[in-house]
Amino acid sequence: MALYISRSSFYRFICFFLTLFSLWLVVGHVTIIHVQRNNQSVEAKITFLTPMNRKAVDKIDITSEIEGKPVRYQTQWDNHFTLRVIINEEDYPRGLKYTIRLSKAPALIWPFTVTARHVFQTKVAPAVLDVCPAENAPTTGPVKLRFNTTVAPDNFNDFVHCDYPGSFKPFRYRISGRFYEDLSQWQFIPRNRMLPDHVYVITVKKGLKSKAGLALKKDVKVQFRTAQPFLCLETYPKNGAPSVWLTRQIKITTNQKLQDARIEVSGVDGITRVEGTTAKFLAARTFRPNTTYKVKARLTSVHGEQMEKTFSFHTTNLGQQNWLEIKLGTPCRIWWMRGSEEMHEFEGWSTREPSHIPKVTMYEMNRISTQNEKNTESLPWIRLNADILIHALPQGAVDDHRALGLPQTYACIIIPKEELAKIIDFPPNFMVIVH
Repeated sequence: MALYISRSSFYRFICFFLTLFSLWLVVGHVTIIHVQRNNQSVEAKITFLTPMNRKAVDKIDITSEIEGKPVRYQTQWDNHFTLRVIINEEDYPRGLKYTIRLSKAPALIWPFTVTARHVFQTKVAPAVLDVCPAENAPTTGPVKLRFNTTVAPDNFNDFVHCDYPGSFKPFRYRISGRFYEDLSQWQFIPRNRMLPDHVYVITVKKGLKSKAGLALKKDVKVQFRTAQPFLCLETYPKNGAPSVWLTRQIKITTNQKLQDARIEVSGVDGITRVEGTTAKFLAARTFRPNTTYKVKARLTSVHGEQMEKTFSFHTTNLGQQNWLEIKLGTPCRIWWMRGSEEMHEFEGWSTREPSHIPKVTMYEMNRISTQNEKNTESLPWIRLNADILIHALPQGAVDDHRALGLPQTYACIIIPKEELAKIIDFPPNFMVIVH
């Protein structure tokens, strides 16, 4: 049975379809927006051509011209056709360019949705907020000049001057690997280092325009003072010190609190710590005897002042003495040293937590071999003057001093039997540095 459609019915169907499609295009993509400024807020009234579901606000996304700056806003329905979006501009900058996007916002009439985009900006007359920092500004800059709104970058340097040679550039920031510019904040970068503890003046001339096109009506002057001279008060050891002990800590003290510091010592790994006005270098190992070390430091004060400091020192000469360096840990790392020469490295184990072992220079008090009834094997041990015992364990034994015939001590450093055999041959009263 054939389905018959008259030509007039076909035309009516086509007209209905085109009308519905046109209606969808208009209703789903056309909105009317009216924007006005109310003191510290911007109100955008959006009028829809179809009644909207109140959940449409969940499909709104608002961004500003300053990438990454969150936009604070509230929404309010007047009726199903009118939505007010109130953007909070209590914080600076104001008068930004905003973009409102609606993505498939649901209408009350299924299956209509609304997708639209509006870009708008209210006009704010430019004004200078402040200069930052106004006190203790770094002599190498930058010094930040803040405006209440974004400023047109064209000819900016023709309207803004400092009484010290330099240039102004927009503040740049980084988000997700990309750099962006904030045209409401401009950084003054001096051509050369400015004088310390000196007042400089920035003049903003009338005629400077905001991005919205309004101009500054009168000249404005702001001033800032640079930081006091950044000085090194003391280094420890002093430059050229001839006989520095192997565990001495390197310190650099300045006249200003430090924000950051990096100290490097030739041939030595370690970390730098900042404590107020002092930077300390914590070496990963002890210094080698009879060795000259060069120190290079880069210091930054809390005011942004920078300083480079170099000095050198020479360590104590131990001749060809045999001594041990023990770095506590689990396990301990132990080095057999002969003067400044590293002979051998091996591992040991502490019977107490490393934090409970004194980190000092110790010396041998006595050495002896003991033997108990259950063990016919001679068990040598070395006692240090900090009540630390260095010994080995028989195979399969535990550190039970009574069972092993060992004296009771505060703690033990247990080392392999073959390593102890070498140390037993050291001259009496040898040195052990624990750190």
